[in-house]
Amino acid sequence: NLQKLGPGYFRGYHHSANNDALVFIDNPATQRENWEIMTYKNNTMRIGNNTTIYQRYNYAVAFMLAWPYGVPRVMSSYYFNDADQGPPSAGPAGSFETSSPTFNEDLTCEESSGFVCEHRWPLIREMTKFRSVTEGAEVTEVVTRFRALAFARKGKGFFAITESWVPFTKVYQTTLPEGQYCDVWTGYLKDGACTGKTITIGSDGTAEIPVYPVVAISLASKIGYEPGPDPPVPTHPPGPRTSRKPIPTKTPGPQPPTEPPKPESTTPRKEPTTPKPQPTTPKPVPTTPKPQPTTAKPKPPTTPEPLPPTAPPVGYSKTVILLQMNTRVGEYVFVRGGTSHLNKGACAPSPYQQETDKCAIPIKHTTTVPSNFLEYIYWSQGDNYLDFAGPERSQGLFNGRQSSGTPLAYSSNNPSDKEYQPYNKYGRGYWIAEIVMDCSKTDNGWFEMKGFLYPYNRWENDIHQGICTGSVGGSAPFQSINHIGKCGAVNVFHWGNGACTIDAL
Repeated sequence: NLQKLGPGYFRGYHHSANNDALVFIDNPATQRENWEIMTYKNNTMRIGNNTTIYQRYNYAVAFMLAWPYGVPRVMSSYYFNDADQGPPSAGPAGSFETSSPTFNEDLTCEESSGFVCEHRWPLIREMTKFRSVTEGAEVTEVVTRFRALAFARKGKGFFAITESWVPFTKVYQTTLPEGQYCDVWTGYLKDGACTGKTITIGSDGTAEIPVYPVVAISLASKIGYEPGPDPPVPTHPPGPRTSRKPIPTKTPGPQPPTEPPKPESTTPRKEPTTPKPQPTTPKPVPTTPKPQPTTAKPKPPTTPEPLPPTAPPVGYSKTVILLQMNTRVGEYVFVRGGTSHLNKGACAPSPYQQETDKCAIPIKHTTTVPSNFLEYIYWSQGDNYLDFAGPERSQGLFNGRQSSGTPLAYSSNNPSDKEYQPYNKYGRGYWIAEIVMDCSKTDNGWFEMKGFLYPYNRWENDIHQGICTGSVGGSAPFQSINHIGKCGAVNVFHWGNGACTIDAL
């Protein structure tokens, strides 16, 4: 019956659709309001007459993360004895400021610090990896018995659980590739070896496994496993295409040199007042276009007079990216990018190679978002590069789900909206990231980027970018199938459209 979990399941109680359900074992409210709720306080489970296993809470969380229903939420607590007790603090001498946890050698929180940190428990920590690596894999090879259940996450994971005091032993079809796997119920991978039980899978995907009380293995716990690339791009990898005809642009007339934009400057650059050496009065530089209604399709800009070239900022500079995309609930916009043109498309083909990827540009996120923008908050942690490859090894997970690149946050230009961002002058539906970018790693001050839509793993279509409007706009010095932006500026793009605006900070 688990396979029927969804709308209408369980006597017409109408469980929510998969993408509308938030699933959890406990939360701060239920921990304190309902003493029958399973929490860290009762993480014990008795199996058989004389056997006690201190894993009851882990048992429940493991199944929640293994079964592909809903959006899971993992708890992280502090110890408390009554419902009104606050978190560990520095006391009166420290103005009751919340203290920080201290950690054991295995990265769990020391009990003496007052923090439980369930999310750091080895089993829960490893099961979030199970959840992440099995994302999108269907449930197959379901085996049931009295008080026991086993199933495969096709090609990516295997999970079995029992409440019986007799091991649930049989030859299981795990659907996993041949090799040795670390059972994360009993241990985890450390320095390439398993600290717990090792399970050997044959070439046909089968193994005889005694399940007692839980077994959980996945590609993430395979000894010697290296993550592969993301799903292939629908058309072709991002980067310049030399066969494309150049986009015609106007040739700028002679103009006096201007000062390069200063990094972190908040003052818009002014045009020089000295008359230009031209026979006629120079055309004024176009101003930033007025915001368009969010329902209107972005219109390509008229062809403005290109601005004179300016020297690129040196070192790290604040850079803003806005990408307009109308999305639905559950959809998130990421960008991937770098210096594909500069490196002739020789960028890393798969994740986790950013540190050696010649195309990757070092960045740091500085966007301020509301506290409930948890997706952006988690995915932006450890996002140290703008790159074409996708997730990074150190990048944060949201509910066990990997990032799909550099995350953007949904924004609005209305100060009364919770999504309001000061750099959004255009309307709702502009996804934004304020970052600090290493301009010295760009293509003479320019970078490329393209949108990536989660959860569909869908690239934005190829871009035909012309001349950008804006106070520091103009045309890029090279052609690309990606958006082309300026380091140290506000870059405004539209999904699947070559329209662009580049303004000074």
